[in-house]
Amino acid sequence: MFERLTIGANKVVALANQEAKQLQQEQVGSGPLLLGLLADGEGGCAAVLRGFGVDLTRARAEVNRLSPPGSKIAMSRMLPMTVRVTHVLQLAGDEARALRHADVEAEHLLLGMLRETDGVAVNALRNLGVNLERLRAVVLARLSGGGDDLLTIHPLRAGCPMCATILDLGRAGSMWIADLSESHVVLGDNQGCRGWCALLLKGHVEHLSELDEDRQMRVWRDVSRVAGAIRAVFPKSGKDGGPPRINYECLGNQVAHVHWHVIPRHADDMDPTKPVWGWETERLKGSMTETQREALVKQLRVQLQG
Repeated sequence: MFERLTIGANKVVALANQEAKQLQQEQVGSGPLLLGLLADGEGGCAAVLRGFGVDLTRARAEVNRLSPPGSKIAMSRMLPMTVRVTHVLQLAGDEARALRHADVEAEHLLLGMLRETDGVAVNALRNLGVNLERLRAVVLARLSGGGDDLLTIHPLRAGCPMCATILDLGRAGSMWIADLSESHVVLGDNQGCRGWCALLLKGHVEHLSELDEDRQMRVWRDVSRVAGAIRAVFPKSGKDGGPPRINYECLGNQVAHVHWHVIPRHADDMDPTKPVWGWETERLKGSMTETQREALVKQLRVQLQG
């Protein structure tokens, strides 16, 4: 099981063993494994998790709360692993093979951990407010050469409301859908037009003309992909029985940060000839429940990540 682990991944396992002993546990569970990822201060996983607001101190307190200390201090050099952690290691190997990686890195361990739907580690991350779907996407981007810190590649600006929204996308319960080439895709607050999405440009840019031609084309491909995803989710909601017509708007009057609105106009649209911005507030927001919003986010994510 350990022969494919890199030096970094083996270091995480050793640190997890130490964390389990500090918790007076008789086995290494998923909680100590999460703490091992964070305890490796030089590892990329710790940096990613810190970007989601999770540091070793906060995580250790939450893991300790979810798995109280055992009755005796474990003295053996290496503790056995729980069935769950053994499964996590197997899933990590699966993740590495799926990415055609010869070795299992610490990042693969984190991906394997996130494949589990229950357990101390994922419950601790949820309780600490982490959007697990986005965490997985960021780790995959890192393994695919997407960079260690997207905020370094695309700097944000303090005081910009849109930049603040981007920083908050890792929060559990956010309406984040996907990270595309040049933009973060979110489900819009207004759902009077079901499936209304917004694309927030990565990094703080106030004018589309500030981008070079290549990046402008990549932004437009992002917009087009989102429109295609909406039409796939609503294949028969248009007035002709097919997909809805799509309105595209790039605005910046109120918030000086380039962003697009991709707005489907369905057959039940009460006034299809006029822009939505003239609608009354209640009609603009729509009546979609939180459960319906979450289901729609998942449908759109499948289309964009498929």
